[in-house]
Amino acid sequence: MEIQPEQGRVAAAREVASLARAASVCDNWSMERRQRDDLLSQLRCDARRLAAHFGLSYQAISAEHPRVKARYGACFSDGRIKIRLNHVRTGEPLKYSSLVDTLCHELAHLRHFDHGPEFKRLYLQLLA
Repeated sequence: MEIQPEQGRVAAAREVASLARAASVCDNWSMERRQRDDLLSQLRCDARRLAAHFGLSYQAISAEHPRVKARYGACFSDGRIKIRLNHVRTGEPLKYSSLVDTLCHELAHLRHFDHGPEFKRLYLQLLA
């Protein structure tokens, strides 16, 4: 099959459009990555301040994997904290106030690994 000049132009235009879409996806991904890194940086700063004030110690704060749908945060016995940054259904970034709420909840678990009265008291103090 011989390619006619018109077909070549159409194919070239399709290739350019495909490359433009790929570049757009790449730009969105890097923007999302920058946004995620900025949120984590701000959360880590707030966590350092709160942990110092309340005498808490943690190992690391990181973003929860997007495929984890069952929780907004997790605190592990080794002091690692993971926080969901995006809404489960929409994928949109969560409000910073929601992230701080989750951060305070997980920080309270560093001292109390249950949801009893002492946990609730510390959690509310962290939020205040």
